[in-house]
Amino acid sequence: MELGSSVGFRSLIPAFHPQDNIQPLDRTLVGLLKLHKLGSLLAFVDGVEERGNSIVLKCRNEILARLLQERFANHIRDVEARLGIKVVLTYPQGGKKVFRETFDNFFYGKENEFTVAALRSVALGGGLASSVFLTAEAGMGKTHLLKATANLAQFAGRKAVYLTAGKIMERLVGAYRSGGRPDFSNLKDAEVVLIDDVHTLKGKVFALEFLSRLMDRANSTGRTVVMASEIGPKGFRKPKSFRNRLMSNLVLKIHPYPAAVRRRILHARLSLHGVSLPPDYEGYVLERVHNPRALLGVAVRVRAHTDIYGTLPDFTTFRNLISDLTDDDGEDVFSLFGVRDTRRKGANFYLAVYAMRLLGFKATEIAERVGCSRASVYNYIKRAKAILKNDPDKAEEFNGKLKVLRRDLL
Repeated sequence: MELGSSVGFRSLIPAFHPQDNIQPLDRTLVGLLKLHKLGSLLAFVDGVEERGNSIVLKCRNEILARLLQERFANHIRDVEARLGIKVVLTYPQGGKKVFRETFDNFFYGKENEFTVAALRSVALGGGLASSVFLTAEAGMGKTHLLKATANLAQFAGRKAVYLTAGKIMERLVGAYRSGGRPDFSNLKDAEVVLIDDVHTLKGKVFALEFLSRLMDRANSTGRTVVMASEIGPKGFRKPKSFRNRLMSNLVLKIHPYPAAVRRRILHARLSLHGVSLPPDYEGYVLERVHNPRALLGVAVRVRAHTDIYGTLPDFTTFRNLISDLTDDDGEDVFSLFGVRDTRRKGANFYLAVYAMRLLGFKATEIAERVGCSRASVYNYIKRAKAILKNDPDKAEEFNGKLKVLRRDLL
């Protein structure tokens, strides 16, 4: 079904008069379209049709139709006024919203602008890449962005299918046990396939090989596969075919949220629950809670306490109420040592790593937090010891910070 909208194709055709001595070979309305500025829009539409005194331009989706309407409004009005030609934009009826998650209710700042813009383009068929790999820690919004991409693709008239890696595993194992073929018929006509929790397939070679074939098919058919994972491409060692394919993909990352974005998330969720926090409570949350999902947990617990006791908890009770949501771990260690970006190595970074080790963190945990190998962790600790040995003032400062960290962890 097509929805017509008189999307004034803004004076794309200058006034045409017989006395202009223009002798078009095609005297139809479409012929006029090709002779004038309106003809430049033919590259953006899928078809052109005459209906009485109207020119119907068929767009791929509603979003494109509205963009063209906005861009060429003045031209369309001029065409309709001077030539009496009605310009109509039509588009296929978009699919219904499947999920409540959209790009409009996803909070982000400049740090994640590229990631969001790239996924929007994928949803609209921008052709950035046949496969996209989205990576971030748990609770950072991967599932939200995948479902938002599915919603926008559906709205734009493209079939999108969202499924989890667990569902893929279930179908593959079921087919193996029954001796049949796995049923993925729902993917047959999908233009965008979105697969969540791919990290759960690590070590499941046959499942990752299935994803490899899915990526190959998407590349050859002009479709798109979007995958989300808590571990990056380098975390998948076997099979090599899967990791090698990820090398040619568009790899996106959800970067840590700054305080301003976390404040917006917190306020939105508190407002949804009909509660608010005093400035000192809010400041404590923004300082200690960095994961967006944990911010949602803060709002839920405050609302529960308010419903039960009829009032906000006192500050001590509040701290205990959200204690398991705060980042009293490596994140606070790096913050205490003034390290804002763990990709930049320096004296404070080495000292923070050493402090984490003294606080009981395993080398593997530190390596995962920093994004390096265990050998690198031991090398950083070695450098930290050398710094403390050669700089007594630094050593005294280090011991003071270590006492603070140990007291906070009690």
